[in-house]
Amino acid sequence: MKFDIRPLHRNDLTSESGFFETLGNLRSVGDLSPSELEEIFGDIEGNRQHAIYVADHNGRIIGAITLLVERKFIRQGCRIARIEDVATHRDFQKQGVATKLLSYAQNMGTHYRCLRAQLACLQNLVPFYEQFGFEVHGVEMRKDLCS
Repeated sequence: MKFDIRPLHRNDLTSESGFFETLGNLRSVGDLSPSELEEIFGDIEGNRQHAIYVADHNGRIIGAITLLVERKFIRQGCRIARIEDVATHRDFQKQGVATKLLSYAQNMGTHYRCLRAQLACLQNLVPFYEQFGFEVHGVEMRKDLCS
């Protein structure tokens, strides 16, 4: 199957694009108004260290990944690529979409001269990410601040 990887565009913020349906396979998006969608997109678009890339199959979004580039004071000001929200549309799973998105995000991390890529995932996804050289390292912790 052929698809292109590209940045998320403002005109992808419609129900017809497949973007929200794809993200919904990962977690509920909820009901966001057009003005809320515009505000979120503007925040992301205005931040050079935050990018969302999508897999576009004939104008339909079938996958998405978020890349955050974090600058550090440690290790001589290095950068870390944080990969989040890897999602594949349910109709296109196990067809290489997440694999290509992950490779693209890692290449972008290299482009930004990141020291390493990091991600957090559910235990059942560890073998998938290990295929790409990711290793279990430490413990991920979280505290929900909003309900």
